[in-house]
Amino acid sequence: MDPGNDEVPYDCEVDIMELVSMYEVMKALGLGPNGALVFCMEYIEANLDWVLQKVRNLKGKYLLFDFPGQIELYVYHDSCRNIMDKIRNTWEINICAINLVDSIHTKLASDFIGACTLALSTMLHLELPHLNFLSKFDIIKRNEMNNESLPHDITDVYLSLENLEHLLPDIDEEIGALKGHRDLAKDMVRMIQQTSLLRFNPISVFSSKLLQHAVNLADRAVGYMSENDYRKVMHDRGLTGDWEKLAKERYDEMGEKDREKMFGKLKKDDGHENNN
Repeated sequence: MDPGNDEVPYDCEVDIMELVSMYEVMKALGLGPNGALVFCMEYIEANLDWVLQKVRNLKGKYLLFDFPGQIELYVYHDSCRNIMDKIRNTWEINICAINLVDSIHTKLASDFIGACTLALSTMLHLELPHLNFLSKFDIIKRNEMNNESLPHDITDVYLSLENLEHLLPDIDEEIGALKGHRDLAKDMVRMIQQTSLLRFNPISVFSSKLLQHAVNLADRAVGYMSENDYRKVMHDRGLTGDWEKLAKERYDEMGEKDREKMFGKLKKDDGHENNN
């Protein structure tokens, strides 16, 4: 469902760019990327029957609708919400929204509080069963190995958000939109906690357990798996909620050469010198 993704890293059953392409819209209408993307989502909404004809051939399959990553489409614009609403209520397909927030946002308190606010706004706008994940969770472990651990407890502050207020003293030390605005940040944290709607789950492509846990959460959210079944699966697979242990587990299972190869690639991608 992303008309701007011309390099899909997997085989998809339905390619929305067969219907409309952001790049072709930019060329034909003289629009920039943002305007062209909005046009494309409105065009998809108006021609959703084309998607339905494709989906009908996938009866009995587990469907993943991969939408664009631009947050504005889910907070300020209605087309994505209308598309999801039609999929759920008119096509009668049980769906849930899965929102990925990059773990890089945990590095600064102001960034993370802002990300939480946007995630909550998206939840309220889409009105769907909603799952929020901290993606690239392996980065947190990699940073620990580089002596760049997070300043606060991962589970209580960054996942459950129960102690999100522990980030407030860090605001004054940062350079950003919330610098010197402790009262504003405090109100934002209070609002996030009082709604009791938001929490994050970790996910990493390098952890089969975390990926399987994400699937289980989605199954439960759409009603495919009952609460009792979910708890049994969690117990049987050792998914106890000790996310730091799970994130570390993948790296401990790797051989030294594989570990160095992975860390070397990650450091190179981040612009750091690779000495491995």
